[in-house]
Amino acid sequence: MKNAKLFTALKYFKSNTKQSIILFSTLTISTSCIYFIFSIISSMLACTKHIILLPSEKFSYIETNQQLQMQDEMITKVKAFPEVKKTINSTLSGICFRSISAYLDTHVLTIPNPADLNYIANYINLELSNGRLPIEAKAEAVFHENILKNLNLKVGDLITSGTIKTPHLIGDYKIVGSFTGDLIIGIASAPASYNNNSSGIIVIPKEGKLNAINTKLKSLDPNGTRTLTYSREKSRIEIATSLPLIIFKIIGSAILITLSFCISAFSSSIYLKRSEEFGIMHAVGYDKSFITKLIIKELANLTCLAYIFGCAISMAIITIINHFIFSPKGQNLTILTAKGFLGTAATLATMFLFAGIPILRRLTKWNPISVIERRN
Repeated sequence: MKNAKLFTALKYFKSNTKQSIILFSTLTISTSCIYFIFSIISSMLACTKHIILLPSEKFSYIETNQQLQMQDEMITKVKAFPEVKKTINSTLSGICFRSISAYLDTHVLTIPNPADLNYIANYINLELSNGRLPIEAKAEAVFHENILKNLNLKVGDLITSGTIKTPHLIGDYKIVGSFTGDLIIGIASAPASYNNNSSGIIVIPKEGKLNAINTKLKSLDPNGTRTLTYSREKSRIEIATSLPLIIFKIIGSAILITLSFCISAFSSSIYLKRSEEFGIMHAVGYDKSFITKLIIKELANLTCLAYIFGCAISMAIITIINHFIFSPKGQNLTILTAKGFLGTAATLATMFLFAGIPILRRLTKWNPISVIERRN
């Protein structure tokens, strides 16, 4: 049709600024809220995995029953594994880290041998941001800076066991440094009273041998020892996050479904008000397939624009919230999340269908003459 270009996608919205601003703003804000929900869920899982699981990707740990010393033959056996690069005598305890969803136990490794302490610091790529490493025969500790931010502590403070923040910490330590790096943990030196005794050993694997070591360590578990391996920590995460995640998903799903129906109903109402416009177009010679394509293009363009602007606005808001609220507490919301992009796109696609189907179904029943005469 020669005059088909008179009616192009979004032409109506260019000519009806108020209507277009209301619809576009509603779609954009909804998109932003949806992406934000997915970001919260992703952040909750990422923080839990970072605190609990990431250390187990670097090393495994074996500890004895608190009433028993690890048997020399067991240590000898572990050291003899061909997959083992190094073992380090250590005691593992923990302090609380307040994440988005719950309190998590972060690892605190107390290492009596200063050479071993320096080795583990180099192995995990520890980079001091303030202070120094602990020294031999002193009750001193160095923590990841996110832990200090999270617990409102600083270099020079004394951290004691048995408090709300440190229910599982073994010993009292002076904080002598903070560091950056992938692992959010603490490393402490042993006081003089420690006498070079430890309740466990850190097992550092050779390149690519972590799974093989973990399989062998499982056989040591029953006889007064327990192993902390990647698979066990992963199971612990699944148990710890299952209930909060289910609750969050239920609430999030309810919000997404409500938004989908509300926005779809709102979009449909705007298009149904244009029945007269579409009827006149049909009456003057535009066939229904052209009008159908026009409606689909308009909805698709609006949805795509709302998706782009909504995600961008949400990421900007998350960045601001991170900077002023979460970063000072040693936490971070996930800004770029694949699930966020895919989940938001899926929700908008649902809105698109719910809004478009009623309009297109009504279009098939339109009588151009009755529409013009306002009898429809």
